Amino acid sequence: MRKNIIPFILISPLILSAFLYAEKNPNLPQRYKKWLEEEVVYIITSKEEKVFKQLETDKQRDLFMEEFWRQRDPTPGTPQNEFRDEHYRRIEYANRFFSRGTPKPGWKTERGRVYIILGEPISRDRFPNSHYIYPTEMWFYQGNVSQGLPPFFYLVFFKRWGAGDFELYSPLRDGTHKLLPATSHELSPPERSFADSQRMRGRTAGGGVAYEILKERVSAELADATLSLIPGSHPPVESDRLLGEVNSYPQRSVDDEYTYEFLEHKGVVEVSHSVYYIGNTSVVKIIQDEPGLFFVHYSIEPQNLSVNAYEDKYYSNIKITGRVTDSKGKTVFQYEKEYPLEFSKEQIKQVKLIPMAIQDSFPLVPGNYKFNLLLQNTVSKEFTSLEREIIIPESREAFWMGDLVFAFGGKKDKESLKSSFKVGETRLYPCLRKEFTPQDTLYLFFQLYGLSEELREGGWVKYTFFKGGKEQHVKKREIKEYGIGMNFFEEFPLLDFPPSRYLISVSVLNKDEQEVLFREESFTVASEIYTRPWIQFKRYPGSGDPVYSFTRGVQLLNKGEMEKAEDELGKAYEMDPEREDFAIVYAGALLTRGANEDVKRMLMPFVEKQLSDDNLYYILGRAHQGLGEYEEAISFYLKYISHQGVSFAALNSIGECYFQLQNHKEALRAWEKSLEINPDQPEIKKKVEGIKKKQ
Repeated sequence: MRKNIIPFILISPLILSAFLYAEKNPNLPQRYKKWLEEEVVYIITSKEEKVFKQLETDKQRDLFMEEFWRQRDPTPGTPQNEFRDEHYRRIEYANRFFSRGTPKPGWKTERGRVYIILGEPISRDRFPNSHYIYPTEMWFYQGNVSQGLPPFFYLVFFKRWGAGDFELYSPLRDGTHKLLPATSHELSPPERSFADSQRMRGRTAGGGVAYEILKERVSAELADATLSLIPGSHPPVESDRLLGEVNSYPQRSVDDEYTYEFLEHKGVVEVSHSVYYIGNTSVVKIIQDEPGLFFVHYSIEPQNLSVNAYEDKYYSNIKITGRVTDSKGKTVFQYEKEYPLEFSKEQIKQVKLIPMAIQDSFPLVPGNYKFNLLLQNTVSKEFTSLEREIIIPESREAFWMGDLVFAFGGKKDKESLKSSFKVGETRLYPCLRKEFTPQDTLYLFFQLYGLSEELREGGWVKYTFFKGGKEQHVKKREIKEYGIGMNFFEEFPLLDFPPSRYLISVSVLNKDEQEVLFREESFTVASEIYTRPWIQFKRYPGSGDPVYSFTRGVQLLNKGEMEKAEDELGKAYEMDPEREDFAIVYAGALLTRGANEDVKRMLMPFVEKQLSDDNLYYILGRAHQGLGEYEEAISFYLKYISHQGVSFAALNSIGECYFQLQNHKEALRAWEKSLEINPDQPEIKKKVEGIKKKQ
């Protein structure tokens, strides 16, 4: 039996903050204490921790823990929570491999903490103790750009003075010389004397003798990493900022606003789990438009659509969440869209008889991906989902046959706007179940990319229908009959196809009628008539609109393909430099390669307009800081905080700017405030301790 659905009530954050900061210190049962202080210590936000400590019963704690993992589930609506499973795998790995040679459990070590936060690095190089280096490890990661990490970066761990636990290395705090033993019998006396003096004085610009020793005697890659953890030319302060971003990465990856609702409604929190799975029929196809961009088109038909009634109106609301990930599970693209639905009393009678399909499309850059889609009826808490492996060809010139699309027909649509399953001026009505009756006409659509002139002039397309493995029907046409484009439409009346399951093979033949390319797919001719759905879809700007370059640029940014991303984002910005989102994301991409002057030039006009995206101030702060204009940087960071709220990342940057201005008092204030918000910042703690020792 379904529970009653009780809507959550939003309450003022100012009112709630009184509860959040009136933190209780309950005598937690051991299993909850272990969960809080050991299992999720590196990934829980301060707000989540405060709320958890205020819960009064084990039932509330269990529900909170369930909600905690649900908020991080990359595929909501499926039985498996990949994030939770991977998190506990990392803890187990850390305890097994990083506890050796130390009294600490593995999860408490520096290497264990980083491994739990970031997972397995792309590569891990170990450098055992020798005359030239203390025990050292160098890990190489691909970063999540959308969460503030650089596309690629190193993390270096070393045993200070050759003993104890591995510590996380900082180019700003430590310097190359800290990795070298105090003496080295392989150095000549002049080298040893100068190297020792460098160790006493600290690292010299460019790495000095210590850098040269490490480069020549151990590893050039490691030597470069000791100067900057971010490949390329970056000042040491950027590496320290990276270390801070790594520590706070799990907290930035989750929206903890749900804790407001949980705390207010902890007595009836079960309502957030009142969701019910329903089946669906769906189809996902890849279609290239005329300018050459590939789009993912999909149609999903849920088995049931529940509606609520109010007076004489019936309403529902469909929320679509789409996510595209690469082979490593990294998010390349994600989006949310809503379809509010309202019906009259007469319309609802038809809705009950006719299924509904949601159709949509989006551009996608080349690669191999997994596409997950979650459809939620937010009124009834019903949900359904689909998952597909999809391939976008790397080259538009490659000889390739696109997906076969089975449709009931096509309709002329001369609108300049794009929509799902629209090809040129024809909008297809795909048959999701690939199920027809003998009275239907099967409309088949596909695309051929990279056709040579020889094939275009002398080639053929052959359609072969099989039933039970036996050839039933064959149709053959010359390719030149279809015109000069890449789109191929064909119609097949099904009067002579008795009810059964069929296989159609579409082959491309050369002038000698030899098969050079083919694709096949099955369909069904049924005796019962399939009720065609009524369709909900959205329209979008034509192919030349800059929004497509912007979307592709964001996808490339998420993939870490920075040059291509910058090119696409630059196209969008040049076409519409007044768009704030275009400018800010493009500026963020430029910032990664230190183009600070360009960032200032692009974004300063938006400051005067006082537009809505507060990230504008943060990026300008980064640009001014990168140019050594620390006072200007501080003013922008403060504007960011005044609009967005207190941010420990912004406070850390303010502290660094004051430190560079020799204003240690204000630097200390900023860093201490940052630690109040996020105490788990060992690097900031060390900076604070360093200032206090000098006072």
